[in-house]
Amino acid sequence: MAVIPVYEGREPYIFVSYSHRDSGTVLPVVSGLYEDRYRVWYDEGIAPGSEWPHNIAVHLENAAVVAAFISDNSMASINCENEIVRAKELGRDIIVYQVDGRDHELLRDCPHAGDADSLKALLDDSLIGDGVTGYGHSSAAGGRSIVWDLVLGAALVMVAALAVGLFGLSRGWFDEYLPGRQSVQTEAARDEEESAETIDNDVLAEAILSQLGKDELMKEISIGDKEAYDSFCDAVGSDGDLTYFDLTNDRRESISIEKGNDEVLGLLKYFPQLRTAHIKSGAISSLEPAAECPKLEKLSLGYDIFPVVIPEDIRFEIEAVK
Repeated sequence: MAVIPVYEGREPYIFVSYSHRDSGTVLPVVSGLYEDRYRVWYDEGIAPGSEWPHNIAVHLENAAVVAAFISDNSMASINCENEIVRAKELGRDIIVYQVDGRDHELLRDCPHAGDADSLKALLDDSLIGDGVTGYGHSSAAGGRSIVWDLVLGAALVMVAALAVGLFGLSRGWFDEYLPGRQSVQTEAARDEEESAETIDNDVLAEAILSQLGKDELMKEISIGDKEAYDSFCDAVGSDGDLTYFDLTNDRRESISIEKGNDEVLGLLKYFPQLRTAHIKSGAISSLEPAAECPKLEKLSLGYDIFPVVIPEDIRFEIEAVK
């Protein structure tokens, strides 16, 4: 469908919260609002090079109304959940558009719409402009030329390749191909390898051991929040006195923690086989500590943990659960 411009002015506008998986349903409604001269902003309007989380937050804070397109997809999206929780905190007027009949427990007292006409009936005339003023740029789909996309893509590939090459060089990936380094192994490196063998020669354990050192690896773990620490110990089946060595020897693939925080989240990276984690409650400011968990595929978080900061380099699936 045609490119839908986004509003970037100072007059009251509508912030659209939706899952990109529902674009086929949502964007025609957004296009209809624009054609009727409603001022609308949605995340396709983010300019190239902008920081996505910050840009979303700024536009949400400045919006007059939030149109929340609720569906199974949006309720499974951590970004949509962050937007809804933040909109409630800011006291924004929220209108629920039910994409597939689903309802959100935080939005049950908000007005609901089931189609474009009923949505427009709930919108104030103050949200209507002239269709021209305030539209600084169009959506990302039409705002850049193909040539610019190719140049930018090539530059990103080159930067990524250089970063991988430097990292690999520092880790010794290319030693066997470099003259003078093929047979060089210091006494410290041999000691490190021998120590790592006591932890089943696991790649993650080797990395932790080389980073922390053997003495640090054997130190007892300490978390400021005693309740969160007790919850974590219960989850791993320990009465306390846990060390990093204990975690690197743990072979479980799933873990459920009653209460977590940033410190608890950071410990997940030491589980070498962990694939799924569920934190039911707690106070977590950012998901960045979990980004280092080597095999994590899915992180489930209770509703009361939101909103949280989501780094752009997160590789695992994030789910909001009751």
